[in-house]
Amino acid sequence: MGAKAMAQAMGKPQMAGFLTFLGFAETAGALAMFSGFLTQLAALGLGIIMVGAIGLKVAMMKAPFTSHDKVGWDFDFIILA
Repeated sequence: MGAKAMAQAMGKPQMAGFLTFLGFAETAGALAMFSGFLTQLAALGLGIIMVGAIGLKVAMMKAPFTSHDKVGWDFDFIILA
């Protein structure tokens, strides 16, 4: 699923460029962490992204921490930790 399709599914087609940027940032951060290049800066960037993802799920999607019928933000919190 591309950034345009994901933005359409979220009902926010104007966010396609931002989602593309996030995809590149996450990939670059993961490669930096894996290779050991600027690991503290990469970890900080990935942490900020995960805090933003949790904030989005809590504030806009009204997702609970964990649930059987909805996607919660428990997995995002585990990744952040």
